Amino acid sequence: MSKFIIVFTFCCILVFALVLESNKSNLWQKWNSTVLKASKSKGNLILLKVVRDGCHYCSEMERDVFNDPSVNAFVRSHFIPVKVNISHETMPLGLEALMTPSFYFINSEKKIIKRVLGAYTRDDFNAIMRNIIKAQ
Repeated sequence: MSKFIIVFTFCCILVFALVLESNKSNLWQKWNSTVLKASKSKGNLILLKVVRDGCHYCSEMERDVFNDPSVNAFVRSHFIPVKVNISHETMPLGLEALMTPSFYFINSEKKIIKRVLGAYTRDDFNAIMRNIIKAQ
């Protein structure tokens, strides 16, 4: 009976961990024809995150900033989150990737509101996003 409880507990923890990880990874979508429409209909800016394979700082920001539940919730409620991996995808709207990570805040009319280059801490990036929302 105790083996069953241990195995059951382990399985429950594993399922819970997989659900949490699944929710985190669903923050970003790929650029497609619906992104600008969603921005216009929701009245939210597009947050375009530019990464590349092997980018240490990109992975660090994903882990330390965007996987934070409060940041994740803020991004979901105030932006259309889009990720482009320049190792496999071309930049939308004729934009150039100067470095990774890079972040573009774009309105539904394809106007760049702000470009943010480099990696930031959770608190610093949170402040950047809040200031951009406040300025709108």
